[in-house]
Amino acid sequence: MLEVNKQRIHIKKLGLKNYKKFQNVSVEFSQGLNVLVGQNNAGKTSIQQDSKRVS
Repeated sequence: MLEVNKQRIHIKKLGLKNYKKFQNVSVEFSQGLNVLVGQNNAGKTSIQQDSKRVS
């Protein structure tokens, strides 16, 4: 789900299904800064790369 503003795009929710390491996952983002934290090889970069594809 995207919220479009004249100056920026805010991704509210990102759903991943059968994407890289994720079988079925949904990530909700708040406005402002969001930080992904996890161990190595946990999928943080996959979420970041997929969010770039959406925007």
